[in-house]
Amino acid sequence: FYMPPSKSSKKAKESKTNGKSSLTSDSLRDKCLKGLCDILRSSIKSLWDSSIIDQQFVKCVTKPCYHLLCREDISKNPIVKENLPLIFIIMIHEFEHAPEASIQFIQAVKHYDNNSSLLTTVLNSLLLDYQDTSLAIQLLKEICQTNFVDTQVHNASAKTMATFIIDMARLDPHIIQTHFHQIDDLLKVESHHIRVAALTALCS
Repeated sequence: FYMPPSKSSKKAKESKTNGKSSLTSDSLRDKCLKGLCDILRSSIKSLWDSSIIDQQFVKCVTKPCYHLLCREDISKNPIVKENLPLIFIIMIHEFEHAPEASIQFIQAVKHYDNNSSLLTTVLNSLLLDYQDTSLAIQLLKEICQTNFVDTQVHNASAKTMATFIIDMARLDPHIIQTHFHQIDDLLKVESHHIRVAALTALCS
């Protein structure tokens, strides 16, 4: 008994033969981001001892996410805009990723400031929705140790850092009170934007 192949299977075979795929790299990336968010939302921490953070797992999840921040204007993609901040939020809040995240965020802002809105979303959501100050505290430390020279690129980065500082003070004034010395140090940095933000934070 012979059954002729369906049109869909013919098309699939032709596509495979021609070496073409219906999935582009961008659409595959978006599917992976959404799938990763679904996985992280589930109770995966129960898969291992809750007292142990699997650093290899954290690195496996976050490394490609940081690479995405190097893509110019990636924040304009609605799938990325919705899912990437959530991945960072979960990794910071549940997997103690704040120290490494703060370093990566500073580097991302210094070199790829176009996507800083994604990082602002992460910081604001952690403070407002989770009452998690770990990223804010680590960012303050990193900002104090970062030199912003007087160039156009670093000027834009300094503006973003200033936004971080002002958001911290607005959403959780206690951070500023308990880290007064770091804010005081920021009053002496070269960047005008950082100095103004530090003064604004102290006066809030």
